[in-house]
Amino acid sequence: MGYKNAHLLEANSLWEVIEAKTVMKNKDQKAFSIIYGPISDDVLAQLDNKLTVKETWMILKVKNLGAAYVQKARVHTLEREFELLMKREDEPVTDFARKFSTIVTQLKAMG
Repeated sequence: MGYKNAHLLEANSLWEVIEAKTVMKNKDQKAFSIIYGPISDDVLAQLDNKLTVKETWMILKVKNLGAAYVQKARVHTLEREFELLMKREDEPVTDFARKFSTIVTQLKAMG
């Protein structure tokens, strides 16, 4: 889960729900509304609606770490492609420029 959600939980005095050892029903619904806000419907469908806020937070945190790992690996691959990029003698400049531009654009999109 992102820092934005953590800050929203803190700002609304709800972070304790994530750290609590027991369920805090009076604050759970508010915390769920903050956590679920930016989540797509397909991810929400994968979550069991009987989970506590803490369990939901941990599952989403693990999913997010996996996505971050995949993104980091993709950036590394693109950087390597960029390092190895060379224009062949028989290759038109426009083709080389297209390859170069594609890699740069993809790297920018990754952040």
